[in-house]
Amino acid sequence: MMNIKKWSFTTLFFVGVLAVVFQSFTLLNFKPKDKFVGLQLYSVRDEMKKDPQATVVKVGEMGYDFVEAAGFNDGKFYGMDPLVFKKLCEDNGLQFLGSHTGQNVPDDTNWDKTMAWWDMAIDAHAAAGVKWIVQPWMSQEGYTSLDGLKRYIKYFNAVGEKCKAKGIEFGYHNHDKEFTTVLEGKPVYDWMLELSNPDNVMFQLDLYWITQGGKHLQIISINILADLCYGISKMLKNWEQVEKWISMLFLLPEKNQVCSTALLRLKSMILSP
Repeated sequence: MMNIKKWSFTTLFFVGVLAVVFQSFTLLNFKPKDKFVGLQLYSVRDEMKKDPQATVVKVGEMGYDFVEAAGFNDGKFYGMDPLVFKKLCEDNGLQFLGSHTGQNVPDDTNWDKTMAWWDMAIDAHAAAGVKWIVQPWMSQEGYTSLDGLKRYIKYFNAVGEKCKAKGIEFGYHNHDKEFTTVLEGKPVYDWMLELSNPDNVMFQLDLYWITQGGKHLQIISINILADLCYGISKMLKNWEQVEKWISMLFLLPEKNQVCSTALLRLKSMILSP
């Protein structure tokens, strides 16, 4: 009976919090017509290889609002100069907002060369008006040892700082290995959340690969909740209340490493200047 009461209380509390969230949304007068839906062009990568112009036209005709590219090479997007590709998108009713690209972590001998590549890439993305750049992979070095993963995190922090200086967000896009690979008692993704600088590195959650990594939807929910309450909690500066809400909603998330790390990351976001 106690477990039922606890479950019922938690459920009612969760419904109550959702009601508050939805009420705040209604005050903002969001309407269905305000939906803003984008497409990762990686989803139509074969078509983009064959005929990028015709594919972008089709994507626009389907009603999408923006696209995220996955074809940056030698300073161009799908073989087109940044402004040319941007115009192609805009002529078809699409905003060009994001891009998947990157480089493997450099060693000391080619650090400067890799950073120079990033300078070139960031300038090209800035010229096209891109708002975020996401690297969707790590080499094996990021999964075989904690030292190797720390090299990647240091690298991502440095790239993120460069992007931030040009008004672009930098982030990482997960697959399943970040959750199935454990280094010194923690999943790779847990380490990435804990050690990366939230001012320089954001995380683009791939929900499919999270579930393929065997993680419960609580992990997804805790990150979604963090996004939902971030704006309000940033103003309130009241971490203790937010922590209390989350602990009650997710039933002692300190027992879940990823949830616990997400709490710490949210806390750093809330309490930062």
